Amino acid sequence: NCGRDNFPIFFRKAKMPIGNYTVDGPQAQPRKKSDFVDARDWQVGMEMTMLTNYRFFIYDADEFTREYFKEELGTDLGERVDVQLPERAVPRAKTPPYTGYGSWDDSMSSVTHLIPKPPQKDVKKLFQHSGKVLRFKARFVNPKPEDEDRVFVVAYYMQDDCLSIYEPPQRNLGVVTGRFLEKGVHMNQ
Repeated sequence: NCGRDNFPIFFRKAKMPIGNYTVDGPQAQPRKKSDFVDARDWQVGMEMTMLTNYRFFIYDADEFTREYFKEELGTDLGERVDVQLPERAVPRAKTPPYTGYGSWDDSMSSVTHLIPKPPQKDVKKLFQHSGKVLRFKARFVNPKPEDEDRVFVVAYYMQDDCLSIYEPPQRNLGVVTGRFLEKGVHMNQ
């Protein structure tokens, strides 16, 4: 952060002429001090036209400005005018569905950035829950007759929110046991 706003400057720091804004050449007569805008004439609630056709409404001032006007110029700026700006709805493109390739964070990175960045890992969570695995036994909810005896071990790895499902070997099951769902971050679909 360089401390500057990242949008273009509306008017650079300079003396602003009153009325029509014209660029004079070097041979033009210099303007008098009264031909330029003077902030000491401003008040809260005042509307002014600058740079030919831009209209501005002064609705508030910061504390330093109010103190300066009160102590140095002996005038009160007036009360703050409550200005309600209309809420702008920012249009946002619909997020495309997850394709299943890579992790969900990788896919979202390619949606939100022109040059995808690798997802950030939660290092604190990695150290705090390193090696902690929650294991549960599970069965199908409505199994087919041939799947009634199948038992699964659902493992949840707390360090990186990965999930894997493993089917322990059983005799005479008739199904190849082993890895049912590979370890990874899976969407609840």
